[in-house]
Amino acid sequence: MFRLWPFKPPYPVLRRGIVNLRDGKTALQGVIWQERGKWLVLLNPMLLRAREARVQLDGEVAVLISEIQFIQLET
Repeated sequence: MFRLWPFKPPYPVLRRGIVNLRDGKTALQGVIWQERGKWLVLLNPMLLRAREARVQLDGEVAVLISEIQFIQLET
């Protein structure tokens, strides 16, 4: 199984980041909350699309890990 982290911490790693999807046009920005099986969960997500305004989404968003191209972490 593909894992984003080399270990599973006993608590969520709260890091803001941008998750870029394989389609090359869509990204999600938010707090990377946790990995649940083959899903990555983001809190307070914002949808970023090429040449469109950002859209704030409600609650949590689960992204299929196999659809992620790369992740940019904010410092």
